[in-house]
Formats: sequence, C-alpha cells, structure tokens
Amino acid sequence: MASLDLDSGVALLEKRFRIVRGLLIVGWVVALFLIAGNFAERNGAINLEDPDSNLTAAYSALLVAALLLLIGTIVMFGMWIYRAADNLIAAGVANFAYTPRWAVGWYFVPFANLFKPFAAMRQIWNGSHGGYASIDDGNSLLTGWWILWLVSNILGNIAGRLSFSAETTAEYATALNFELVSHVFDVALYPLALILVTRITAAQVRMRLTGGVFA
Repeated sequence: MASLDLDSGVALLEKRFRIVRGLLIVGWVVALFLIAGNFAERNGAINLEDPDSNLTAAYSALLVAALLLLIGTIVMFGMWIYRAADNLIAAGVANFAYTPRWAVGWYFVPFANLFKPFAAMRQIWNGSHGGYASIDDGNSLLTGWWILWLVSNILGNIAGRLSFSAETTAEYATALNFELVSHVFDVALYPLALILVTRITAAQVRMRLTGGVFA
C-alpha cells in the first residue's frame, strides 16, 4: 500500500471507519443470535445432524454468515489499522515505533500476537491524541478491548478444537459451552472496539484539521 499525505490518509481512514463501524454493529447482532443458537443446541431444539429441520437450516446459514462476517471484519479492521498507523507517520508523530505493515502483521505472529498488537494500538491511540506515541497512558478502553479480544479468541479456538475432535455427546457439549462463553465476550468486545475506532478516527480528523499540530 502506498503512503498518502495526511489529508488524503485521514479521508481514507474515515471511509474505512464507516465500513468497520457497520461490520462491528452487525457482528454484535450476530453474536446475540449465535448465543441464542448455542442455547437452542444445548436444549436439543437445534440438531445440526438433522438437515431437514427449517430451524437447523436457518442456524447453519447463520453460522456461515457469521464466519464470512468475521473474515470481512478482520480484513477491514486490519486495513483501518494500517491507515491509522500510516497517517501518524505522515503527521511526523514522535517515537512511533511501528511500520503500518507491522502494526497489522503482529496479529499473525504466534506468541508475539499476545502483546505486540496491543502495544501498536496504544501507540496509535497516543499518537492520534497527543502527538507523542511512546507515552504510556494506560487507557482503560484499550486495556478492556484487548483483554476481551484475547479471551474471545482463546475461547473460540478451544471451542473449535474441541468441536472438531468431539466423539461423544458430552465432549460436544463442552465445546458448545466454550463457544457460548466466547460469544458472550464478543457481545462485550464489539462495543468497545467500536468506541476505540470511533475515537481514534475522530482524533485523526482533528489532527488533519490542525495540519498535524497537536495541542
């Protein structure tokens, strides 16, 4: 991706923000439906081995839609992060320690993805709001977002592995329990993620209006 001047970069960030905002709102609604579906599975109202059931067919379609939505959200959120990071470089923010590629890339590096993406996002937040990226402001919004992100992903991975290897009804029920709790964390995660991208985008819009000069 090519670097842009600050004005063009922030304008593109706003466009990506609107897409991410829509995906997060839809994702929150879908997470609520997935919780309801998990309860229906646990209670026997939905049986994925009974494809002739209309309720099962609807739930199966929801699962496919949820997967596609998750992939789309990850892609667009990554593109939003890239643009937010590149804008800080264009604005000449002091001590911003991440390239746009690595601000996104750390999410895909095992073990490092437990802390490096948070550090990059914190610098994006600080640089967007104060013009000095290395200040550690310990913002509770960032901390809450990251904890929920980690817990949701860990539980989701456990649920997927257990579901794939389940050979008994009890083992599958355990997988459902992990999946249910993961979706509960998603319901809390999506609003915090929305607030996070909203505030950073708004801060960079103000940054553009002042020509990269911070108060």
